[in-house]
Amino acid sequence: MAIVDGQLIGPPHLKAAHRLLALATLPSTDASQVVVGRHVSHALDSSTRVDDRLPNPYEMTATSGMRDLWVQCFYSHDRIVTSAPFAARLGLTSANTMPVPFMMGLYLAVRMSATHGAIYHLGFRNARQLAPLRVGDTYRQDIQVREVRNTGDGKRAVVTTHRQLIRVGDGVPVFTVDKRELYRRQPESFSASPAAHQRDLEEQEKAQAFRAELLRRVSDVPPGAGTERPCLEGELLLHGFARPMGVTANLALSTQFLVTHPIHLDHHRYDLGQANGIVVSGGLVVAMTLAAAARDLHEVVWEELLAADNLRPVSPTQTVGALSYVLSRPPVEGLDGVEELVVKTLGVLDLTPSAELAEVPLPRALFTLESERPSAYDELCRRHGLHALEGRVVCVATRRILRLRA
Repeated sequence: MAIVDGQLIGPPHLKAAHRLLALATLPSTDASQVVVGRHVSHALDSSTRVDDRLPNPYEMTATSGMRDLWVQCFYSHDRIVTSAPFAARLGLTSANTMPVPFMMGLYLAVRMSATHGAIYHLGFRNARQLAPLRVGDTYRQDIQVREVRNTGDGKRAVVTTHRQLIRVGDGVPVFTVDKRELYRRQPESFSASPAAHQRDLEEQEKAQAFRAELLRRVSDVPPGAGTERPCLEGELLLHGFARPMGVTANLALSTQFLVTHPIHLDHHRYDLGQANGIVVSGGLVVAMTLAAAARDLHEVVWEELLAADNLRPVSPTQTVGALSYVLSRPPVEGLDGVEELVVKTLGVLDLTPSAELAEVPLPRALFTLESERPSAYDELCRRHGLHALEGRVVCVATRRILRLRA
């Protein structure tokens, strides 16, 4: 290590320098004896318009191995994930086949496609399950441009695409979500079309029908199967489960789900040491955050992700913990044994809230803040003297969940 012109120089800089030297121009030679390679680009080379469908030729069968890898990485305490007979009772699968977890379904809906030139993943909106997701079924994506908003600095654009996960066997849509990404500036900004709003209403109706069928079947579940303690509106849960993704798991998930951006995979190019520089995919960070909250919010039988924002990058070796705030607790008509909650969960970096935030008064404004900027959370933490949280909020996810009560 050394300091040169006030800058700390160390192994990562030496690694980059050696790489540049190795790529130095070769001595001049006969042009007929050399060949210059062509970089194969998968980014779109034309501007998009409202409701354009983006090309996506991929299909993927959800295998038991993929599901096992997912469950190994993302903790769940819910029997719709861990018990085939219980899931079958709710009509989610057959007694001998495991269902696909909700967040795995979401990830199938937004991955297994080219990046189309995206710079950074920003988050999701309105993730809904429309039908059972089963191991053994084959899926494809339908990708449609919803809206484009060029940023104020004139350099970037926030692009929202609508993703449908479609079961190949019968062409039935089983999952929908809006994905928000950062792109280079686009030729024009536009909002969602009236046709898109109509399709959204139709999908919402299918999602409600799926929920209604689940609730009908839940009424047959024996009493005493759920949580004994209900959650209260305005209650804060400090979760004790926290873990890193891990380098091996990050590579395995990225490969199996056909993640294409090299910043998630290429340790030679991006790893600055201890996997710093490599970034865990935004969808996986959301899954890590919700998995950290899973044990304290069981027994979930249905959920929808209203909104999720990735505020900061997370490397594979960094630990993600979580804390959850109950925004509301609307009644569920006719089912005393089911509790409905709207919960906002904050994913926090290298922090175990149950241990390090115990007895710490936290402002409710932290959980009602509506912002996609990490600086807004940092400013609020500084204003309230929350140095333990400043710079650590990496993900904010708001869900509506139904869970069984004893």
